[in-house]
Amino acid sequence: MVDDSPMTLSEHLDDLRKRLVYALSTVVALAILAYTYKDLVMALLLRPFYAAVQNTAGAPLSLDQLGALLEKIREWLTAQICNGSLCFSPVEVEATVAAWRRFFASGSGLIFTHPTEAFFGYIKLSFFVGLLVGMPIVLYQIWRFVVPALYQKERKYIISFLVFGSALFYSGAAYCFWVILPLALTFLVGVGQPYLVPLFTLNNYISFVMFLMLIFGLCFEVPLVMYLVVKIGLVQHQTLVKQWRMIILGAFVVAAVLTPTPDMVTQVALGGSMIVLYLVGLVLTRFAHPRSEAEVVVEKSG
Repeated sequence: MVDDSPMTLSEHLDDLRKRLVYALSTVVALAILAYTYKDLVMALLLRPFYAAVQNTAGAPLSLDQLGALLEKIREWLTAQICNGSLCFSPVEVEATVAAWRRFFASGSGLIFTHPTEAFFGYIKLSFFVGLLVGMPIVLYQIWRFVVPALYQKERKYIISFLVFGSALFYSGAAYCFWVILPLALTFLVGVGQPYLVPLFTLNNYISFVMFLMLIFGLCFEVPLVMYLVVKIGLVQHQTLVKQWRMIILGAFVVAAVLTPTPDMVTQVALGGSMIVLYLVGLVLTRFAHPRSEAEVVVEKSG
C-alpha cells in the first residue's frame, strides 16, 4: 500500500537512502553467491575471448595438448648432446619448459601482473554478476522511489515496468555477450596478427566485458524510456518523429563516448542498435496517450 500523503525533503532523502540500501544489499548478497562459483562464471566469460583467438591466431591448445607438447619439448632438450655430454642441465631443461608453458598458455587464457589483481579481479567480477542478476530488484527500488511523484492510475504499471525493463536489459546484455563481444574481440586481436601475441590481463578483460554488457543492457531500455516520457506527457510522439536526424546523430555520438575502446565495431554496433531501438520506441509511443488535463483533475480529486 503506497502512502499518498506529501513527503518532505528529509522524508525523500530517507526514502532514497532506504532504497539504495535495499538495492546494494541485494547486489552484495548475489555477489557473495557468485564468488563461490567464480570458476564457472570465469569459464563462461572467457568464451568470447577463446572465439576471438581461434578466429585470428588459431585454436588454443587444450590442457592435454599443452601437457603432451611440453613433455615432447622436455624429452628433446634432455636428449641433446654437446661435445659428448648433455647440452642442458636438468635445471635448464625445467626452466626452458616453464618458459614455453607460459608462452603457450598466454594465447589461451588471461594473465595478471600484480599480486592482488587476481583476488580483486574476481571480486569485481562477482559484483558485476550480482548487479546483472539483481537488476530486477534494482529497477523495483527505482520504481518505489519515483512512485510518490506518480498518480494512482500510473502506479499500476509497476509489473509491466519490471517485466519489460528486465527483459530489455537482459536482451541487451545477451546480445552484447553472444554477438558483439566475439566480433569486437576478433577485430581487436586480429589487429596485432601475426606479429603480436594477445596478453589480456584479468582486470582489463573483466572491466571491458562488464562495462560493454552494462552499456548495451541500459541502451536496450530506450523503447521503454521513450514510452514512459510520452505517457506522462514530457515529450510528444510527433516531436520524437520530427527530430529523427538529431537522434540518429546523437546515437552515434553517445556510442562513441560510451564504448570502452575506440574501435569502429563496438561503436557502430552500439549506435546501430540504439537507432533500431529508437524506431521500436516510435512504434510503441504511438500507443502511449498522455493524460489529459481533465484526467489529471479527476485523479487529483479522487
